[in-house]
Amino acid sequence: QGCFVQLATEPWDEGLVMKTWDALWNAVYNKDMASRVVPLSPGEAGCARSHVGVWKRVAAGTAPLACVFEDDADLDEGARPLLESAIDELPSSAEMLYLMYQDKNPSGNRPFSTLLFRPSVVFWTRGYCVTQAGAKKLVDMLPVVGPVDVWLAEFAFRKLQVFATTTQLGKQSRQFEGDSDIIHSTLTSGLRPKVMKERQQRLRQLLFG
Repeated sequence: QGCFVQLATEPWDEGLVMKTWDALWNAVYNKDMASRVVPLSPGEAGCARSHVGVWKRVAAGTAPLACVFEDDADLDEGARPLLESAIDELPSSAEMLYLMYQDKNPSGNRPFSTLLFRPSVVFWTRGYCVTQAGAKKLVDMLPVVGPVDVWLAEFAFRKLQVFATTTQLGKQSRQFEGDSDIIHSTLTSGLRPKVMKERQQRLRQLLFG
């Protein structure tokens, strides 16, 4: 479900996502962010709850690995073979693999293989894979405190075996460029289903042929 829909149709459960968060750690990497306690925006809250829902499904399911793409993910041509090769290089201990990200501390990254590295601090949840074991750990760590990508970088990196692809699989769609949190929440009812359908069709074509 989209972030706005998720927020509008379900009551807020602070056992899953907290309403406020301390931006002190985030301010180290985002210079425009004030280091104080701030409320989550509606888009941030809905996005976090959407990801939590995915983690719960993966944790309770039977698939050993699931790949998650947000609705603004625009995969590059050749994303599928790159993804398959990257997964082949993952060690059995891996629990999370970032496919699209904002690298906030390149000097802290550690090389791992031809297609993979161990990230220090990466933001964005536009595209990533999570194993069943990783999803269970994330569910056990709830609630999410803050934007989900920042929470993952600040807390989950300490407890999960996290990797990232040296070559990103895509970028943010131009239809969502800028502050996607605001744009997602204000798309007109006529545009959003069309955008979502086009994005889903492109993802299926690039990943499954």
